[in-house]
Amino acid sequence: MIPPPKESLIVRESDPSLSTPFYNPDISYEDNFEQGPFGEFANGKKYEYAGVPTHKFLGKTLHGVFGISAGPLLNANYVMAALDHGYPIAVYKTVRSVPWASQGMPNIKALEIDPKDFSLDRAVEGIETSNRYKSPLTATNSFGVPSTHPDEWQPDMKKAVDYAKEGQMVIGSFQGTTRPGASFDEYVEDWQNTADLVIETGARVIEANLSCPNQGKEGIVCLDIDASEMIVRAIRERIGDKVKFGIKMTNFGLVPGKPDALRDFVARIGPYVDYVAAINTIPTRTLNPDGSPAFGPDRTSTGACGSEIKPYALSMVQRCAEYRDELGLDFSIIGIGGVDHPSDYTEFRLAGADAVMGATGPIFKPSLGREVHMYYPNAEDETNYLAQLRSNGYVQEDVYLS
Repeated sequence: MIPPPKESLIVRESDPSLSTPFYNPDISYEDNFEQGPFGEFANGKKYEYAGVPTHKFLGKTLHGVFGISAGPLLNANYVMAALDHGYPIAVYKTVRSVPWASQGMPNIKALEIDPKDFSLDRAVEGIETSNRYKSPLTATNSFGVPSTHPDEWQPDMKKAVDYAKEGQMVIGSFQGTTRPGASFDEYVEDWQNTADLVIETGARVIEANLSCPNQGKEGIVCLDIDASEMIVRAIRERIGDKVKFGIKMTNFGLVPGKPDALRDFVARIGPYVDYVAAINTIPTRTLNPDGSPAFGPDRTSTGACGSEIKPYALSMVQRCAEYRDELGLDFSIIGIGGVDHPSDYTEFRLAGADAVMGATGPIFKPSLGREVHMYYPNAEDETNYLAQLRSNGYVQEDVYLS
């Protein structure tokens, strides 16, 4: 069972296999946190991998290099369900050093747009939303990176980390939090302190979320390259080499008039990290059918997170790989964005991703982890097939600034 060549990957029939989402968009974040996960993730079953782990990633041998990125796995119950249902890599949702409330409902809505019609210009103009989820998935979300207090999330994250078996990996995602009147140095120190808190749970891989609005003159931390370098360097100086350390970034095509911004980011951040994850969501003006803001007047821009952002994510992965090699750096790349079918995974691997993750796709299609593993049960067959596709002339279109 191998995904077809590139020509068949671009256009495919609507996938009828969407099922009950493991995160329920019809109830609040708090209710999902307390009551979830739902659907297949709540059935108590465990996926049995065929054979021994063979895929290499960040110094570990795993059952595969597909997982669920930071966001949907709200707590240990979600992480453990993901591990049990065929996702060898699971990222525990981003945590902070202080409690932080979620944005109110709605938090997730469908985008009424064909993925082929999405562009950065359309994101600025505005796109209508609905509650009709269909495949290929087009969606948007707005949560505000909520977090419980460390006294709550630390023992819970430890529970998730300890649950991982041979061939599985749990990553702890975190971010710094700025406080009123705090200096930038104090903000950087909060990133360092929160990294320490995550490491105390036993997590051997940690991920700094530089991809959501926090503090930085660009509005998203990673787009402020000076701030990003100071934060990442400070974290690495604090933690040393005792754990693997990565960062999550957004689409650098969002930086107008700065076509070399991503190369600069890679050159300055690359020496300090073990991996980069690209991308998070793309800021999008979201509307109700009557033209009013879909998430309320205080949230006119939300994060597009479905199939519509895949071309941008693929371009970012490809460019990160090119710049890494050009600059002689050594870090891995995780591709994220618009993965809701095994063929999407294939495209990210061809673009240069060492691992691939989904968020929206797995929420609405919890079986996706098993499906990817059935296509690629061992690393040797996957490597050979990807080499075959490349030899057949696979070329990834670059839509970085489109």
